[in-house]
This record gives sequence, structure tokens and C-alpha cells, in this order.
Amino acid sequence: MKIFRTLLLGAAATTLLSQFASAELPISKQALAQIDATIEFCSQQKPEAAQNFKDTAAAIAKQLPAKDLESARASDDYKSARKSIIDDLQKLNKEAVNNMCGGTAASKEDSKESSPKK
Repeated sequence: MKIFRTLLLGAAATTLLSQFASAELPISKQALAQIDATIEFCSQQKPEAAQNFKDTAAAIAKQLPAKDLESARASDDYKSARKSIIDDLQKLNKEAVNNMCGGTAASKEDSKESSPKK
């Protein structure tokens, strides 16, 4: 979980810094959509860690001008990119979800099935 958050924050920070001088919003709408979609997806896949994902999203949002962030999220480019990313994420297998979201993506029933029986 900490690795995912570190990678996500690192990627966001790098993107923010590299684009800061060249745009009103110091992150592309595509990058923002990817971050938001990934956080939403992982929150749904790992509800026990949802608050951590929300905290990560809030930390990223604090780095961006609120007015520009709101405008970007209202744009058709953002909405289209976010939908496309969510569609792609939903096609991932459990192992890929596990790797991306940290921890296990398997349900509790799956865990019981795979645990050794006594």
C-alpha cells in the first residue's frame, strides 16, 4: 500500500513539476483522469483501504489550483479519458489489480478457498 501511494504521489509530483510552467493546470487532463480513475478503481477493489486512497487524492488535489482542477474535471477531454481508463482497469485480472492497488484484490471468499484446510 505504501509503495502504491509513494509511486502515485511521485508520478503526480513529477508530472506537476514538469508541466507547471506550461499550463494553467500544472497537470494534463489525461494525467489527472488517470490518477482519479486509478484511485477510484482501487478504492472499489480494496474498500478496506479506500480512506488511504482518498487521502492520496486529497494530497494531490492540494497541489493544484481548485478552480483549475474543477474546470479540468468538468471538461469533455477529462471525462472521456477517465471513462476510457476505468474501462481498461475493469478488464484487468486479479493479479494485475493486486499489483496495481497493493495488497490482495481477491475477495474474502477467494482467500478462504485458497487457504490450506485443516
